[in-house]
Amino acid sequence: EQFVNLHLELGIEAMTDIGHKGEEIKHFTY
Repeated sequence: EQFVNLHLELGIEAMTDIGHKGEEIKHFTY
């Protein structure tokens, strides 16, 4: 269970990090 929970947390962090980068790219394009 601990391994799965850690994997989920890393996945969420990766998704939020991609979201922030996506916002930055949008700001630059506009």
